[in-house]
Amino acid sequence: MHVEDIARAFIAVLKTPADVVAGQAYNVGRTDENYMVGDIAKMVAETVPQGEVTFEPDAGPDKSSYRVDTDNFRATFGPGVIRWRLVNGISQLNDALSQCCPSPEEFEGPRFARLAHLNWLLSTGAADDSLRWAVDSETRAGMM
Repeated sequence: MHVEDIARAFIAVLKTPADVVAGQAYNVGRTDENYMVGDIAKMVAETVPQGEVTFEPDAGPDKSSYRVDTDNFRATFGPGVIRWRLVNGISQLNDALSQCCPSPEEFEGPRFARLAHLNWLLSTGAADDSLRWAVDSETRAGMM
């Protein structure tokens, strides 16, 4: 579910008279957007250029059913509350992450990965072998 749809669902319930929603349980979403986890993974891989899906060879299929009927929500609140389709949300998230976030190499480097950062501190002499600061705070600030 897209967060915008969740917010609209909350607003729809709050704006509806209590005698209509009292005691009701609603599945929020789109009945036609029920997916298995593997299908979602494939959608992500198709949307993300460097995406790749692999399945554990010994993993068996999940026999659970997660089919959710959201028709009661749609009948009560109308079709305009839930607007996002999963594939569009995946695409939006991919676009946002590609614009704002570090590359995989940066993400796995010393800025974000603790072990890589510790190794960098050791290699630059900023930390000693006991991982204590080997330089003063002004020098550290210049190194970062």
